[in-house]
Amino acid sequence: MDLKKGLTYTAFGFLFTLIDFNLTVNGEAISVTPDFIGWILFFLAYEKMGDYFRGKPYMKWIPLVMAVLSAAIWGLGFVSPDKDLRYLKSAAGLLDMIYIFFLLTILARVADDHGSSKGAAMRKLRWVFVTAELVMTVIGFLAEGGAGANEIAVPVVAAAVAVLIAAIMTAVTLFGLRKEI
Repeated sequence: MDLKKGLTYTAFGFLFTLIDFNLTVNGEAISVTPDFIGWILFFLAYEKMGDYFRGKPYMKWIPLVMAVLSAAIWGLGFVSPDKDLRYLKSAAGLLDMIYIFFLLTILARVADDHGSSKGAAMRKLRWVFVTAELVMTVIGFLAEGGAGANEIAVPVVAAAVAVLIAAIMTAVTLFGLRKEI
């Protein structure tokens, strides 16, 4: 068990899965922080977290499934950018929401076990993620289904900002916890 390395993988996993930086090439947006890299980092963190993930094999297999799923979504964006991927993206969003909730619950326990006050922050952040991810999933589904940009602009921006802030706060919190351990 290498808890510090597991926390590092997890912190970077949050940054890759929850922050999207895109470049536009020939009119197409290309993610330079593809989600599948973050999911691979979550998968690698599983072995490093030792007893905290023991008895929870879904904490290992969900990231693997999500890595494949997000790589497929990312790749299909290149191959056929006009393809309707809303059902696939919605499934990924819901699975993401569930995994992040359980992951932050476990990380809060790690903090508590090591006498850190960061556990309380992680318990709060999990609800921010659940709410924001649910809003983003529903809005994304509606947007790809033809909802107008004006109807969804405010909730999209609000949820995206909440996810960005929460992702950065989570990574900073995890790096701080890593130093405390």
